Amino acid sequence: MTLNFIILQDPIRKPMITTTDKSLKRDACEVFKLIQTYMLDHKAKNGQTYEAVVLDIATRGWSKPALRDELYIQICRQTTENPKR
Repeated sequence: MTLNFIILQDPIRKPMITTTDKSLKRDACEVFKLIQTYMLDHKAKNGQTYEAVVLDIATRGWSKPALRDELYIQICRQTTENPKR
C-alpha cells in the first residue's frame, strides 16, 4: 500500500483528523508550523534552533495524548519525499 502525501507550503487552518475539541484544533495548527520549520518549509523565529523546534514537537506530543495521531500524520505528510531535508 502506498500513501501519497503532498507537502504543504502553507500552514494548515484545521487539523487533518476530524475533532470538535477547539484546543486540539489550535494545537494541531501550531505544531504543524513547527514541523514546517524543522523541514525548512517555514522560517524559524529569531534565535530558534532546530533542536528547540524538535524538542517542542516531542514535548507537545508527550504532554497531549489527544494530539499524537494528528502529529504522526503531519510528520508523515511533511517528511515523505520532502526535498528540503
